[in-house]
Amino acid sequence: MNRTRSFLTVIGSATALALACSASGNGTSNDGLTDPNSSGGTGISVGGASSGTSSSGGSVNASGGTISVSGTTGDGGTTMTDPDTRMPLCASGCSDLASSGPLLDPGVPANAPSMFSGTPSGAGPCVLEPGDNTLLPYNWLRPRVHLSGAAAGAVYQIKVSTPRESDVLVAYTNKDTWILPQEYWDNGDAMNPKGLTYNVFDEDITVTVRASSGGETSVKFRVAPVKAGGSMVFWSSITTDPGANTNALYGFAPGDEGITAALKPLDVLTTIMDDTAGTPKRAITDTKAGAVPAGRVRCVGCHTSTPDGAAVNVTDHWPWNVRLVNITDENRGNAPDYVTPMGDMLMQMPWQGVTSYSKGDWAAGNHRYVTSFGKRPDSTATQPWLFWSTDSSGTETPYTGKDDLIWLDVAAPGTPPPDVAKVESTGMQSNTDNAIAKACVAAQGTGWDIIARTGDTHGAVLPDWSHDGMRIVYTSTDSTADGHVGWEPGKGVQPPTAVDLYPVPFNAGKGGNAAPVMGASNPADAEYYPDFSADDALIAFTRVANFKALQTDDDSKKIYYRPQAEVVVVPSNGGTAISLAANAPPACTGESSPGVYNSWPKWSPIVREANGKKYYFLLFSSARESPGFVKDSGGNDTKSPMSQLYMTALTADASGTLTSYGAAYLWNQRYLVTGTAANPTITDFAQNNVTPAWDEFQAPPVPPVKITVK
Repeated sequence: MNRTRSFLTVIGSATALALACSASGNGTSNDGLTDPNSSGGTGISVGGASSGTSSSGGSVNASGGTISVSGTTGDGGTTMTDPDTRMPLCASGCSDLASSGPLLDPGVPANAPSMFSGTPSGAGPCVLEPGDNTLLPYNWLRPRVHLSGAAAGAVYQIKVSTPRESDVLVAYTNKDTWILPQEYWDNGDAMNPKGLTYNVFDEDITVTVRASSGGETSVKFRVAPVKAGGSMVFWSSITTDPGANTNALYGFAPGDEGITAALKPLDVLTTIMDDTAGTPKRAITDTKAGAVPAGRVRCVGCHTSTPDGAAVNVTDHWPWNVRLVNITDENRGNAPDYVTPMGDMLMQMPWQGVTSYSKGDWAAGNHRYVTSFGKRPDSTATQPWLFWSTDSSGTETPYTGKDDLIWLDVAAPGTPPPDVAKVESTGMQSNTDNAIAKACVAAQGTGWDIIARTGDTHGAVLPDWSHDGMRIVYTSTDSTADGHVGWEPGKGVQPPTAVDLYPVPFNAGKGGNAAPVMGASNPADAEYYPDFSADDALIAFTRVANFKALQTDDDSKKIYYRPQAEVVVVPSNGGTAISLAANAPPACTGESSPGVYNSWPKWSPIVREANGKKYYFLLFSSARESPGFVKDSGGNDTKSPMSQLYMTALTADASGTLTSYGAAYLWNQRYLVTGTAANPTITDFAQNNVTPAWDEFQAPPVPPVKITVK
């Protein structure tokens, strides 16, 4: 089913824009558990046997015990009582939904109310938004009513009500989309604040949609008394090919009604080598994908924010080396000042994977990240630089299938060989006697090193470093390739038979004992893409149940973008894993989970606390109601549907019991905003939006616009 939308205009702008909705996916890159007090279900206690790492480093505590969500962490301390917590301004009989009469969209006949005088009958409309049983931060996007399969010529009655409000807001539309007017959400008047986000917290708000010739459907959502912090940056692409115009990072902040480009491949201004032979990365001359000069990045995926939010790590396309660049306006696209020549060279070592920083380690004055490193082939005593060999006599060297976990210091001491400076200044190289590769070998222990994982003989990929800097959670698997779970036909890597989550102490980079996360390492399942919550109490991850039984062809042997994937949360010290309520799309769509590619969960950077509850917010990608398919190099649809971004929430009460909520679609991702605040331009944006990151990014702000349906 395609997610479509109606025409739009920009409010408060001299530019009026009308865009036809696109469901083809041929976009462009122009510049679980429910709340027991709402719709049923039960909570689950955060507790159980512990198999996490000890905070003292060096070993894994597998002796049992429980975890309490109420604990905070030291330098990673991102649980806080929100100073902006809102309390209701009125106890009952509130007037936030008061209006002078029903709201009629343009084009709706004046007699629309009379069409709904009888009793509704038959099936009600399929309501995609607002998502049922969702919990929204009070500074979030205005709720949008979006229908699937809206009938031509039909009129819809929309009612918004809640017990605390004395009025029922009634609106009529003949379109499939209606957005709650701003004044009923937050009127923005600090002297006389008004709107649902000032009075109705943790209480059901009911949206009922009735068709003029049919039945009615009701969904419920809630508003949290806390706001979401940070900003979101996600990777988006239109094709499987790397290139200057095929992919980019886009960003927005909570409440933004559009997105803006944060970083494109050619925005990265630093030179990058193909490998440690010193050769500048090959050029891309394909005009369709966008020409990329030699020595420049062609992909900005696998992105990670530095803890200060001012810069971003990206892992470029083959052979998977890393660049770190500023995303703020000042010095944008260049490396931060703390990156040393030696650190810059080490980041260019090939075969790196997803990177992760830690606030705790950063606060101690370090500039290290952790990542996976897939040496190929294994080194020899006489030729250790073969760690970084990319080819042998023109043939790509084989994978080992056993990536190591490493730390790397972007501010590493030492002086790289002259060959590196020569590459960056002239684009030429000599690399006499493998000087660059030998310098990388010599830097082990000072600029980078392998993190020991005693007890785990498998490879390690997709690490996430805890905010307090004490431990790393990663995916342990017997088959790795290119920084993720393996399976590369013809390259010596077999399909994985084990894909589990393991924590290991960082222990000043020395590592320690590693053991599975209890509750998140079922041998029959594949568990990957782990992410620590901001207080390090929870781990969100992607799970494919019974993955070995699903390995029926080459595509299904890859543990990457899988229709069977679901988002799961488990206490970081082990316990009962929760499959989130947000995995399930609306039943009326005919879609179900597993089956809709739920994946890539990322927590918000702050855990808020109010009224005895902790509020956790989480981003993830899902292909439910996909806008189309990812294209191949020929412009044809692949078998991979485009994903979109969704937000969900969990709350923890004083006893540590978690409640899981539904999925809220981020409708702003369909509006790419360029230009200035005074003269913005909005482009329909239907692309594959995946691998979101939610952090304190200092990305370019989205020009302020308000969307209205026309």
